[in-house]
Amino acid sequence: MRNFFSKNKLVVLYGSSLAGILLLLKWLEYRFVIIDHAFELYIGAIALLFTGLGIWVTLKLAKPKIQTVVVEKEVYLTQPAAGFIPDENTLSKTGISKREWEVLVLMSEGLSNQEIAERLFVSLNTIKTHSSNLFEKLEAIKSKITRKYEPGLNTEAEFYAHHSPKLKPMKKTVLICGLIAGLISTSLYIGLILLGKAGDIDFKNGMLYGYTLMLLGFAFIFVGTKITRDKHNGGTITFGKAFLVGLYITLIASTIYVLVWLIDYYCFIPDFAEKYNVHILAQLKASGASQSEIARQTVKMSEFSKMYQNPFFVILFTYMEILPVGLVISLISALVFKRKSIVHSR
Repeated sequence: MRNFFSKNKLVVLYGSSLAGILLLLKWLEYRFVIIDHAFELYIGAIALLFTGLGIWVTLKLAKPKIQTVVVEKEVYLTQPAAGFIPDENTLSKTGISKREWEVLVLMSEGLSNQEIAERLFVSLNTIKTHSSNLFEKLEAIKSKITRKYEPGLNTEAEFYAHHSPKLKPMKKTVLICGLIAGLISTSLYIGLILLGKAGDIDFKNGMLYGYTLMLLGFAFIFVGTKITRDKHNGGTITFGKAFLVGLYITLIASTIYVLVWLIDYYCFIPDFAEKYNVHILAQLKASGASQSEIARQTVKMSEFSKMYQNPFFVILFTYMEILPVGLVISLISALVFKRKSIVHSR
């Protein structure tokens, strides 16, 4: 090895120098790329941060939570005494037949459907039919007891939901998805404020950045609708309810978007309307528009500047930017996730 380096010393030094210069040039190239595109990189990083946060919260939200509900019930597990004959009048009031009673007694002994069928010398399908009828009749008895002590609660699920201390899960899902969508949609403004460049407006690419972030944020309409359908609505949801979920998420996200823009506008770029007018007129001149067309546009932009001095029109124009996007996504989400019933495969 030493002989190799001694014989090829110049070649090694020359190659090492070239490699060092190449690395330096690459480093300078990346550095200039970062400097030239610092705005896009920082805004993208903030958008990715909010998107990652949204995905993490969504996974937490979609994960089923195990809640232990302690309900005291009278459960008869002991085997009836030998020779026990049930009262026929009481049994008839429940709607349970004698054969179903026999099946119920054997079920209480812990026998399987096959064992019960063999014990009673009937087919397995017959026992399954008796078992199904028994469960329906016992559920009906339970519902009557529930209505007696809790008027208006017709099922055990409604009883648990009525006495559960949790907030309505649909509202929680809509609120979280709306907040995440709002943060992603406003990441451009938030990023500019954090970077101290709130006054640096890129009219050329700003619209592209803004609507891209809106679409990315409103993707959580699909997330919220699916969670509402599958986790909180038994796997079914109507078109109307699915659209309402998307509408509520849109309203929350749009309101956040408007509030952030109001802070950005009044605190950092109060001359936004004037800068926008200059940009539009410069575009017209660059496109070779006639003087009459430029004059008409100047009058329109002057009227726009006057209207933009009124906070009401600022809020109205800002809502008009984002609301239509959310409404379209809500309609698409409702069409995608609507499901009136679940088809169980056999």
